[in-house]
Amino acid sequence: MPKFTPLPFFGYDWTLEEITPDHVLAPPYDVLSPGERQALADKTAHNVVNIDLPRTYADAAALVKSWIDSGVLVRRENPVFLLQATEYEVDGQKLVRWGIMGGMQLTPYGEGQVYPHEKTYPKAKEDRLALTRAVQGQLSPVFGVFDDPELTLTALGEEMSGVQPEIVAELDECRHSLWVLPEKYNQKFTELLADKNVFIADGHHRYETALAYKQEKNRELGPGPWDYVFTYLSNISSPGLEIFPYHRVLSHNREFDFREAAKKAAPFFEIRDLGTSTAFPDNTPANSFILVLPEANTLFIPKFESRDIFDAIGSQVLNQYFLECALDLTDTDLSSGDFLSYTFSAKLAKEKVYQGESQAAFLLKPVPMQVMRGVCSSGRVMPRKSTFFYPKLPTGLAFHLFR
Repeated sequence: MPKFTPLPFFGYDWTLEEITPDHVLAPPYDVLSPGERQALADKTAHNVVNIDLPRTYADAAALVKSWIDSGVLVRRENPVFLLQATEYEVDGQKLVRWGIMGGMQLTPYGEGQVYPHEKTYPKAKEDRLALTRAVQGQLSPVFGVFDDPELTLTALGEEMSGVQPEIVAELDECRHSLWVLPEKYNQKFTELLADKNVFIADGHHRYETALAYKQEKNRELGPGPWDYVFTYLSNISSPGLEIFPYHRVLSHNREFDFREAAKKAAPFFEIRDLGTSTAFPDNTPANSFILVLPEANTLFIPKFESRDIFDAIGSQVLNQYFLECALDLTDTDLSSGDFLSYTFSAKLAKEKVYQGESQAAFLLKPVPMQVMRGVCSSGRVMPRKSTFFYPKLPTGLAFHLFR
């Protein structure tokens, strides 16, 4: 991978009485509804959503400056790696995901062993680039994964767990702990990651934005701190790393005849009526999906012979063999935002259908880890919103500001 280096992070001054993790941290900007954003902003004027999901870019720029000037945000004296533990529970099993935060040298995809795994949206990149220009920095990390069967990061994390963390935060039923990695480990991790491929798990828009900003600044001023992107890295071999599906919700922008669509899709699928159930039967293939309608639910199991690894991805099968072939939606339609919205919550997807807000929903299964490895290594990308890495990283633990 490209050079991975400690950063002179900015962060909240946690010694201030009014600055507590509960009040200032937030989930990532792209999973927040307007109501959720407002609820966080109402907690305190210093909540991170005020700069990461601002009313205007000018507001974000002014707030960052004022927080630095007033000492709400402070810069660490020396560049450091930050070690993060995320404790959470899935299906009654308690898990810990370990990650290390630092700066990853920016290179175009594929040139420096950094690979995307899904497509991006132009509008989202335009937004993040405008924000980066305004605040002159990166407010949240790109989430990358690497493969280390030796579990070096986990072993270090377990060693550090006996040390009092700098910050402990409870957010969305997860417990996040943060340590400054002792300097004696810096070289070890730089060398460990030097020959690893990195796959972008979350934050494709931020990575591409950081690369575009770097190119702008290099033309204007030459090399600088913008040559590195704020990155959180976790081990794909770790049992604490979970991948969930992104479900699709279909708007009312165009009304569809789903009985007719099922007939058109019949050559490609075994189709089963589930009645009111929305559960995948045992041993259902990972590339199956469920169509949720107000009156009934239908399971679609691919029956065609797989041509390559992409046919093992539910979102690819759904797009190619149902949304495009049976509903006649084009790639432009699918990327426009006019027809599909996305959620990792099956409950929310179903509620939107049952309450009449949406026309239909498509429930998907998780992409198997070995499939993601294969796709990333091939240099190709999955359809947009194919994976939801859980838990999401909280925003506000650290910032990479170009000052």
